Amino acid sequence: EVYELAYADARIEKKTKSTMASYKSGFDKCEPIWNTPIGDIKLMQLQDIINSCSTKSRSTQSNIITVQKLVYAYACKNDLADKDYSAFVKIVEHKKGKDKSAYTREEIKMLWDNIDWKFKGQRKTILEGETVADILLILIYTGMRIEELLLTASSDVHLEERYIMNRGTKTENALRIVPIHKDILPVLERRL
Repeated sequence: EVYELAYADARIEKKTKSTMASYKSGFDKCEPIWNTPIGDIKLMQLQDIINSCSTKSRSTQSNIITVQKLVYAYACKNDLADKDYSAFVKIVEHKKGKDKSAYTREEIKMLWDNIDWKFKGQRKTILEGETVADILLILIYTGMRIEELLLTASSDVHLEERYIMNRGTKTENALRIVPIHKDILPVLERRL
């Protein structure tokens, strides 16, 4: 209940979709204390939530702490809690996650060699009969995020000038011009 009041008070619904999603995600992770009165919650309970997310990214843990701070700021302001325990919660050192590495020249060549390969799954899916190698090549050559590419309108792709106006998905600052490499120009043209 306090979260809903704090959320409304902070006017989070007026923020970007990404911001709203991060608050929802952070709140969902706090489920173990949802039914505990705010005045009864102790630091250890808040920290336990972060500790249980030790395999999650620093960003995920930060989202949880942001929600805790939002709730405690509202609770203290409205005399629902005597102390802001969220101020003492610490991010747990992120354990090594997946090893991210760039595609090798051989892997990229394999995509080019199989650019017309069509997806055929064991079950019928929306991707059935679709080419996917071209999408992967566009992502590799532009550096765009998957969601950014999928949300790109055809009016944002300027083939003659060889750039894509990327509206971004994470923040308002994600708005940027993405150059189109000459090798993927025909791939983008075909996708349009």
